[in-house]
Amino acid sequence: MKGGESSDTVTFESTLDSINEGSPSFESVNFKNNLKESSITLFYEFQNFMRKTKVAKGMMSPNPDGDSPKWKTYPANVNEVFDASGLLTTFGSRSKFMYDKKNYYLVETSKYNSKENTLESYIALCDKAMVPLALLPF
Repeated sequence: MKGGESSDTVTFESTLDSINEGSPSFESVNFKNNLKESSITLFYEFQNFMRKTKVAKGMMSPNPDGDSPKWKTYPANVNEVFDASGLLTTFGSRSKFMYDKKNYYLVETSKYNSKENTLESYIALCDKAMVPLALLPF
């Protein structure tokens, strides 16, 4: 970027029957000379037509047959795993970090306390597949 103007731009079609996409958290970036030659992997949130927020993984990779890079998306099982753990499937921020050569995530989430009729906020410590390992109240 020079003088506030981008030197490269890539736009992808919406996928997974989504009406909204956002809140990316980058998994990896392998930047080459420009975006079209680079590889990017990220988690992101999307809303489907039922207005349910879900998490997916997107991967951009170079396309040897054309100008535009390839964009492939995969539904993640994060919603199902969080739901089975008693957590609400509305997510706040996600942060990836490495400890002892292993990847982990901190994920902002909530849990409904039916006894007190309250919503409790947590930071979930998750493994590389975003499976909760521990909950930290905040």
